[in-house]
Amino acid sequence: MKRNSIIVLLIFIPHILFADQYWQRYADSLIKEQKQVKEQPYTADFVVEYLDTRIAMAQELAKSFDAMTQNNKEGKTYIANLCKQVLSRCFDKNLIEITKQQITKELQPCNITFSNTDVIIIHAELVLSSFFKNCDILLATNNTTQYDTQQIITKCQPPFDDLSQSIRYQELALKANFAKQQNQYIALIASLCNTTHYDEGEISQNPKLIVPLLSQLENAITNVPEYTATYNKQDGIPYQISIPQPPDVTKAITEIQNKREAIVTGQNESMHEIQSIAQRYITPIQNQIDEQKKLLAIMKSTDGMVIENEDAFNNFVHRFEMQSKYLTDYAHATILYCQLALLRAPQINYSYRCQNIVNNATHIQKLVQALGDSAKEIIPEAKQVFEILKAFLYVDTTKENSAELATTMQTLHTIKEDIYTMASAKTNDTLNPALCNLEVAMNIETLEKGIKLFSTQTYAKQALMRYASTLQEAFESAQTGFSNNTIQQIIAMQSVIPVVENFDVQQIINEYTSQQYVLRKLRADSASLMQRIEAYKKKGIMINDYERAKGLAETIKQLQPLYTVDVGKYKMNQNNIIIIDRQCVAMLKRMLKNTVGGNI
Repeated sequence: MKRNSIIVLLIFIPHILFADQYWQRYADSLIKEQKQVKEQPYTADFVVEYLDTRIAMAQELAKSFDAMTQNNKEGKTYIANLCKQVLSRCFDKNLIEITKQQITKELQPCNITFSNTDVIIIHAELVLSSFFKNCDILLATNNTTQYDTQQIITKCQPPFDDLSQSIRYQELALKANFAKQQNQYIALIASLCNTTHYDEGEISQNPKLIVPLLSQLENAITNVPEYTATYNKQDGIPYQISIPQPPDVTKAITEIQNKREAIVTGQNESMHEIQSIAQRYITPIQNQIDEQKKLLAIMKSTDGMVIENEDAFNNFVHRFEMQSKYLTDYAHATILYCQLALLRAPQINYSYRCQNIVNNATHIQKLVQALGDSAKEIIPEAKQVFEILKAFLYVDTTKENSAELATTMQTLHTIKEDIYTMASAKTNDTLNPALCNLEVAMNIETLEKGIKLFSTQTYAKQALMRYASTLQEAFESAQTGFSNNTIQQIIAMQSVIPVVENFDVQQIINEYTSQQYVLRKLRADSASLMQRIEAYKKKGIMINDYERAKGLAETIKQLQPLYTVDVGKYKMNQNNIIIIDRQCVAMLKRMLKNTVGGNI
């Protein structure tokens, strides 16, 4: 290990072990430093403001760590007892029975069967889901007095408000919805076929068994009775209205059957075409009937007109209406059959299941980590919960799931071993993940304040730009051979500075020096923060703002207090103002001297 790394580590160890003392000492040190800085004549106000921010942060963190140290042991023991009570509810037989009744009430109407293992898994998932929603807040504050722990326990037992918080219940509910949709299709088809004699269960397993019901409707279409009527031979002017040709229902049925087979065998046919076939046989005849009905009304209103075949026409209309209704129902029933045949049972999203199993295991791992020495109290319950999680892995699995199952099992084993290791190890510090994250967040906030203070100091930049603009105007005038008042002042004073509006060399130097100081502090504070984050990560603490802190560190590396402008053939910055100013005056003189007719 490099010497510098050893020094950093030795400095950092006291912070890990005695964080509350570290931040108090840091605050005291900054107060002394601030006093010294204020005595310096070059110090700008924003330097003091940044130090004020860091001092306030350090004092706040010192209080937080001190409060944590005093409350940590008692709070963790209390929370460990709460966790033990909640986890034990995952395998409480009486509570599991209540959950079973709740599941049965929801799934039984759909004839979905489930095992006792399913019930135990669903129950455990719901207990854990309810608990983990409150657990993170409880551990973050480590203050049980702010929360009604009995209410937390109550929420972790049945009856549960939302069964869908369980992944296994979601899987069974999808099966239930599938079965419900199947039954709805079957019931609608049976209703259209005007029958109650069918086996719903068998048809669900093999939709082709419903085809005989469709055949019943086919027979009804073709066997509509045909009535005969005698012609009316009364005195008067005889007239016969046109009776359309009857629909070729046999051909219509054949077309619909062919379309049905094409659809269910996956030939990319549209179900809407089935209804179109039926209408192709119905609509033209219906249009003819409507026209003849209008004509019939006119004829009947004519005196002395006798409609000889009115009864025959009415009989035809009656038969056609029956056939068209049956044909329309047949088309509708056929569409429903196609939908039933193409309906596919839902597949279990095994990756999603494994992800949630690992998430539950990881939550328990974080719980053990947060509880420190008190974690050993919940190990027996955690072990039983892990057995339930492992059992869930094997429910309704297929060969395709083998690789993912093995990977997840290995992950669970690794997490469980880590839990045992953490629970058996003696905790030598009082680190709290939530407080460590608070510490990082507050440091980030002060660094962002420092960056903003640094970046808003633009007096030097604006002044140098005004200098460059003034000098450029003087150069342009000199090139014309004209010596104006500005040039004469520059030559007389041997400097461009006096003629530049609001150009205070001392203010520029003060700002630059102060920016250098703040930048050194920012870089040191940022490096210290990243070292703390890395140390926390090695101790297994997840830092939420890691990427944000890393980004700030990169931003701070790019900060540069030196600002440069082009003045003639020279480059001027805060460090060389006087030297470059003299060179610019000399350059202006040469320009005037070399200009034809130029006068100085």
